Amino acid sequence: MIRVAVCVLLLAPSALAADGLDLSPGARAAFRAELRALLLEEPEILQRALAAQPPAPDITTAEIYADAAASDRARIAALAEPLFALTGFGFGADSPAEILTVFVSADCPDCLTALTELLTLTQTRPDLRVELRALDTTTATAGLMARLAAEGPARLIAGADLTPGPPARTDVNYGADLATALELDIAPSYVLPDMLLRGWMPAQILPRYLAPR
Repeated sequence: MIRVAVCVLLLAPSALAADGLDLSPGARAAFRAELRALLLEEPEILQRALAAQPPAPDITTAEIYADAAASDRARIAALAEPLFALTGFGFGADSPAEILTVFVSADCPDCLTALTELLTLTQTRPDLRVELRALDTTTATAGLMARLAAEGPARLIAGADLTPGPPARTDVNYGADLATALELDIAPSYVLPDMLLRGWMPAQILPRYLAPR
């Protein structure tokens, strides 16, 4: 049903930005993330939607999204080792069949919701591990990452407490260099081996991008 709605909205330029919809900021970000992920996965949707329009003189929108997806995959492949390394910032399976890396920030209204949903997901998918990385280099985000490492992310998430602590080391960026290399500017953002998902992805949407069980 969500995809049907997205396809309908593709035909309405003013709705495409989601700014005219009566959505909360988190829901609006989720809508945009879902729309982008859908177009990256199925660029032919735009080709069908635009079939009745005059042909573009140069590159098509579908080709732009296809190029963006290919660029994302290339960057992920180049950074795979640090992106998907098992660290003290992760939770879930110790010997995972699949790893999902999530970039977080202290300034992130949706991060607690996202991580709570992911913690629940690791309980229903025991072969999944979630690794956390910092989106930025702010003192608050460094303090959050230091506390996650010291106290355990699963414990803090289960307690609904992502209050930053003092950074244990001020010379560690906790993965923010990876966020810069991937051109991520919103938390949470999710990284799979073949895809980037920018913005919070609700629990009912995210599993469709994971490997089939």
